[in-house]
Amino acid sequence: KSQRFDAMAKAAADIEAFAAQTEPVGDYPFPLPCNAIRFLRLGGAELLAGLAEAQDGALKRAAAGAVWASLQHPLARRALPRESAGWRRLVRDGLPALCGCSDAVARNRAERAKALLLA
Repeated sequence: KSQRFDAMAKAAADIEAFAAQTEPVGDYPFPLPCNAIRFLRLGGAELLAGLAEAQDGALKRAAAGAVWASLQHPLARRALPRESAGWRRLVRDGLPALCGCSDAVARNRAERAKALLLA
């Protein structure tokens, strides 16, 4: 493996771990995935779309984990930057790439995310 691929794999794992963290918000009874929303609002959707289109299963799994973390909660879904070009690319190109991958975990998360977006 090359150093570039190793750096990309580490970055993907770091993104997935960062997006999975939740925070309590005010008096709301459940913690929300604030980091995932911040990441997507700051242009992370374009990066996740690129990871989703990668050939490696670990990169696809990390992208699917971050997408799923950002869509799990209904309040978080309302805060997503749906008008951005990166978000449109993620939904148009990234989710279908994840839904068609051979990694069962990534495919399952992407299918659930797609179902939430269509609901």
